[in-house]
Amino acid sequence: MSQTFRRRTTVLAAACVLAGLPVFAAEDSTPAAVQSQDLSLEQVAAQFGTNDPDLQRSALSEVKRHLDWSDQAATLVHRWLAEPDLAEAKEAELTGLLQLFGYRSSIERDVSETLIDARTDRRTRLVLLRILARLGSSGLPARWVDAVAKSLEGADPALVHEALRTAQACDLRKLNPRIRTIVGQEELPARLRIAAIRCLSSSAERFEAEWFVFLTRQLSQEADPVIAVDAARALGTGHLDRSQLLTLCERLAEADATPGLLLLPAYGKSREAAVGSALIAALERATVLGVVTVADLDRLLTNYPDAVRKSAMPLRERLLLSDKTETDKLAGIAQKLPPGDPDRGREVFFSQKSACSTCHGLAGKGGGVGPSLSRVAFIRGRSELLESVVSPSAFVDPEFRNWVLLTESGTVFSGLLVHETTDAYYLRSGPQATERVALDEVEEIKISRQSLMPEGIERLLTPQELSNLVEFLSQQH
Repeated sequence: MSQTFRRRTTVLAAACVLAGLPVFAAEDSTPAAVQSQDLSLEQVAAQFGTNDPDLQRSALSEVKRHLDWSDQAATLVHRWLAEPDLAEAKEAELTGLLQLFGYRSSIERDVSETLIDARTDRRTRLVLLRILARLGSSGLPARWVDAVAKSLEGADPALVHEALRTAQACDLRKLNPRIRTIVGQEELPARLRIAAIRCLSSSAERFEAEWFVFLTRQLSQEADPVIAVDAARALGTGHLDRSQLLTLCERLAEADATPGLLLLPAYGKSREAAVGSALIAALERATVLGVVTVADLDRLLTNYPDAVRKSAMPLRERLLLSDKTETDKLAGIAQKLPPGDPDRGREVFFSQKSACSTCHGLAGKGGGVGPSLSRVAFIRGRSELLESVVSPSAFVDPEFRNWVLLTESGTVFSGLLVHETTDAYYLRSGPQATERVALDEVEEIKISRQSLMPEGIERLLTPQELSNLVEFLSQQH
């Protein structure tokens, strides 16, 4: 077993449960979602299997009260994995159980044997690989790493693709020789080879020339839009050298807006003046400028010399001019706001009138469509919070951009890209609304600069309510 994984799960489960070690601050921070005297192991595991740190801390606190749950967890995992078709609805619960009790040898064995057994239902294996990817930040037991390696050797493209994602998320560099063979197999689907490149490049010190040539060929306007987007993401997240970045500028200037937007992160890693100047020249004639905000540009040029940032001022002014109406509106609202009351602001946040908590989580309550706001004051000042509330599209975290898909039948789907497989995108447009869109039906892909969060909240709330809300958010450290 990975020593890191053993140490983490033991601290989370065995040490906390058996020794009663303190893991929380003295004050009661248990969200209402887990403040129950009769929660079952499955319910607590589901809370721990989320991405909400407040829910995870509170679920762990509940585990400390039940010394008998370790045996129950082993039995439950064994039973679920033995089911002919592991329901995706159990994914959060199973994730939580493996995070809390994966140190048990019986659970470790059951997971690895289920993954490598060819008789296991395909969907069950896909769910398990997704779960392992979520566990990977702390290292996986050797048995589970071997099971991922076996999945990479299979003939099912969907399982290989999911195994590549797991290898990347878990930084399983020992699997790189096998992954390299996938890149070199020209008969394999382009998406699979691109996924293999992304996996290798995430830990590579340099972006190999063969990868660069293959990916840039996929960016042509005649290419399949799904493959073009995959290639742009692989290039955008790679560590490109000076020559590659300069060459890519020409592609950036000619690319459609969506691939162009996905290429930009590659330039945020450079500090070279020549690269910055070429980037600015490309942006001035690029389609992508239509979906770039002032905040995007500022973030992109942060590491470049002063001379480069100064040369970008005309471009910045151009973007500011396009946003002038929103800027003037924000200034007018700010001038009219009275002092805020954070306690009343909390009431506004969780009210039906504002509907903030429908999509945003805070202290273990609320939705998960938008980013959690539990620590938002660490990264956003009061004026920036007001801007985010009143003009939500002024700054959108790249992870929460709105994807818009047009299918061959003319149907339009939009939402956050929350998951993807070899044959589908999954878009979430609301708390209970996730749509599956088959990739072979996608005709066009756009990433909108418009936030999913609706505008006009200042017309729903009084100035006092708006000020209270902003004051409440400004205290979420």
